[in-house]
Amino acid sequence: MKKIQLIVYDFDGVMTNNKVYVDQNGNEMVQVSRADGLGVSEIKKVGIKQLMISTEKNPVVSV
Repeated sequence: MKKIQLIVYDFDGVMTNNKVYVDQNGNEMVQVSRADGLGVSEIKKVGIKQLMISTEKNPVVSV
């Protein structure tokens, strides 16, 4: 069996609940689970590269 070298994720709907929240000033927010962040950290620890993709320009998507 070959070792996994790379995992590619789409941020929207995978790392989020696929909902966008808007505050009274028009700022958009998304909700993510800390468990997903823990999973990303554990995958990094075993040396698997990860790539997060998104069509969003918001810096919250950067990892």
